[in-house]
Amino acid sequence: MPLFRTKREYFEWIKSGAKTIDLRRGKPKKGDVAVFLCGREVLRKKIILKKTGKLEDILTEENYRQVVPNSKSITDAMERVRSLFGTTDGEFTAYQIG
Repeated sequence: MPLFRTKREYFEWIKSGAKTIDLRRGKPKKGDVAVFLCGREVLRKKIILKKTGKLEDILTEENYRQVVPNSKSITDAMERVRSLFGTTDGEFTAYQIG
């Protein structure tokens, strides 16, 4: 069961159902349920699908709002990811949650 520490804004999006894809750097973690932790609050969400690869292959025109719900464009979403992770290089995993 992967444990993901999550910033408040993203945690609230997951909680409300606005964010249905969580993006993480690195290879996929084993497990069918993702645990999101923000302070003392915990959410458990079933992992429906995992996709691993370069960010530009995972974050697409079709799904960027599922990753960053308040993005106005895919470029805006990419910038948000860059600000969170410091880079958009390397391998990322997208966890589709439900």
